[in-house]
This record gives sequence, C-alpha cells and structure tokens, in this order.
Amino acid sequence: MLDGQLTLTVGTATTILHAGQCAVVPRGAVHQPSNTSAEQVRFLFLNSPPMDEFFVHLGALAIEADGRPPAGKLRELGEQHTTASSSTCPLSGR
Repeated sequence: MLDGQLTLTVGTATTILHAGQCAVVPRGAVHQPSNTSAEQVRFLFLNSPPMDEFFVHLGALAIEADGRPPAGKLRELGEQHTTASSSTCPLSGR
C-alpha cells in the first residue's frame, strides 16, 4: 500500500490494508480490492504471470462505460484472458 487504506477481500476473508502494508493473493483465489473510505487510495499491484493486456482492456472498458462496464463485456474480457469477474464486482454494475 502506498497511500490511504484498501479493503481487500480474498475468498471470504476481508482485511483493511494501510500505507506500508502488503498482502499476497494466492493464485486462482477470488479476490476484490476496493476503496471503502472517502480518501484516495494508491497501491501497487504485481501480477505473475503478467496480465498487462487484460488491465489495458479493462481500463478501456471502464472508460467507455463511465466506470461501470456491462457484466457481459467483463465476462468476454475474462474469457479472452483466462480470468473471471465476480457478479459482485463493483465494475460490473450493469
């Protein structure tokens, strides 16, 4: 964590991370980072193996849909990159 506080849910466990702390999400674990505070959050996310193209496309979808891409588009993106989005994901609000 760089700044602020990040709520991280991994499976059924939720924790709040503060600046200077870190967390490891096991490969294949369902996880959801979120900002539940009124403050801006900055965090560094490392992925192995790299998923650069996935996040480039996810960012484009978010911009196109004013931050809330349709669930169907998220599913398509996940299938293209061998990942999946939860139906509770805040980005899949439509």
